[in-house]
Amino acid sequence: MQNRSLFKYSAFGLNIQSDIEIPEMKETAFNRPDVTVILAETPGEIENPMREGVCFQLTETEFLLNVDNIARYYVADGNSIRIEKRNGSSFQEVRLFLLEVVFAALLHQKGMVPFRASALLDERGKGFLLCGRSGVGKSTLTAYFLNMGFRLLSDNVSVVSSEQGKIWVYPSYPFIKLWKDVMEDVDYTPEEGIKLRDPLEKYGYRIEEAFYSEHVSLEKVFVLHVHNKEEYKTEKLEGPEKFNALKNQTFRFQFLTKRTRSHHFILLNEMSQALSVMKVTRPQAPIESERLYKVIRRLF
Repeated sequence: MQNRSLFKYSAFGLNIQSDIEIPEMKETAFNRPDVTVILAETPGEIENPMREGVCFQLTETEFLLNVDNIARYYVADGNSIRIEKRNGSSFQEVRLFLLEVVFAALLHQKGMVPFRASALLDERGKGFLLCGRSGVGKSTLTAYFLNMGFRLLSDNVSVVSSEQGKIWVYPSYPFIKLWKDVMEDVDYTPEEGIKLRDPLEKYGYRIEEAFYSEHVSLEKVFVLHVHNKEEYKTEKLEGPEKFNALKNQTFRFQFLTKRTRSHHFILLNEMSQALSVMKVTRPQAPIESERLYKVIRRLF
């Protein structure tokens, strides 16, 4: 096994110290970590879980995820992650679940608010989110925005907070994921990326120069939808619709607990008051990145 605590990274506004290399993240230097990631035995189950899903259990301070043939992950107190890797699995596969589902559980434990969104920086230095369910085209559209000169803060999971009367979005790590069937639309190739997991035709790409590593004020949220019509529709959301649209984009909403729910809803209310939230609906398939980009740019 690699030397313990050898690797140091920053992501989601946190200093992360890890037993294992996490090449998707940005390396940094610090004295004290906010989060430790170690290879160690994990519990087989959590005692008296308050919620259970197909593969997970959780309490106010514990989270256990079991992914068959990959690893079991145990998250505690918002500051530690233990990984029990299965024989035969690759670290690439282990990181696939660590970086999204497991860190989402940790972020919820810390009272932080992760959104199912990509975050980008516009030419004025303001942040905006591209939200939507899996498969709606967030990463594809993000790649197109990067080709047009925008800066990346995060792909797929974005952490938002309220401080000093402003809404902020934090960078995650310089990495995006794309399905093979959309690559040609955004000038990427499989050879440039890393295949994330067999048999899926999904690839990861390290983004260096276009990555922005500081938190920025958040100004706009675009919530992407699809329909079976040929038209593109845009709608500015207000009132309860606006609040509910933001709530529905919470990443792993089922990981909220009684302890964190109040803070979460306070932030959603503050975001609803402060931000512009636009619903953008595109034709079902295939995604036309250039046209969708132009539709959204008109809303800036």
